[in-house]
Amino acid sequence: MKHEKRVEICLYWQEKQNHWADEMAQAFEKGKDKTYARCGKQMRLQLTLAQKDVEPAFRKLARAFVRKEQPTLVLSLVQKQLPQLSMEEQSFVAEFAEALAKQQGMNAENDIYVRRLAHRMQTCMVDGSLHLEGFARFRLADLRRRWQKCIERVVSMAVLRYDWAQQLDAWRIQISQSTSRCRLVRVHKNLKGQFVLEVQGYQGEPPGLPEEQPAEEALLSMLLSWAPECIEIQLGENRQESWVYEIIEQVFGPRVKIRWCQH
Repeated sequence: MKHEKRVEICLYWQEKQNHWADEMAQAFEKGKDKTYARCGKQMRLQLTLAQKDVEPAFRKLARAFVRKEQPTLVLSLVQKQLPQLSMEEQSFVAEFAEALAKQQGMNAENDIYVRRLAHRMQTCMVDGSLHLEGFARFRLADLRRRWQKCIERVVSMAVLRYDWAQQLDAWRIQISQSTSRCRLVRVHKNLKGQFVLEVQGYQGEPPGLPEEQPAEEALLSMLLSWAPECIEIQLGENRQESWVYEIIEQVFGPRVKIRWCQH
């Protein structure tokens, strides 16, 4: 009987990484001569593994690493980069950054990503030993850069949301302090994409929408200028929806009425 070649493997991790210790053990379930040891906060798993089982075992380990350790690393990166945020806010940013990373292929279901990570783990072994904390800290610089971009994108989106909320508040204040220049504005968007206005109670002839602006922006600017007592948005047959309607509702609040037209 041909003697099966076996490889000695020694896996080290820190106590703080114990949340995925079971997955580490499962990755090397085909190992033999297993021994566990603990020295302070450092854990060690030593075993031998058939040569043919080494690559599949490291793929399992890499997959577990992505599922269990990657979210922790992203959170630690957020905590380092954004110490001014509360723990709740840091968790929020990390969660969405991790979701973006997954969308970009950095997930446990992406075999290419997992295989590359597994290969990196194998090449980082020294005399059969792999220190997972050192691997995470020093061998993932390229991934950290990609995670960082995800974090920056989440932060920029949050800033945009914050700025937009401030803009809405400013418009609401403007409306509350403005004198209404007309009693009622009825508005709908026809099938040609043009806004049709019916204005009541305006002193003189109301101006038309300026053509140099996109129709939605022009409508919003005009309504902000007029501060009408009531705005009736007409929807239904031969009338198109528009994204600006939602903004008008947010700014003018109870002044806005929606009317569904059947003919």
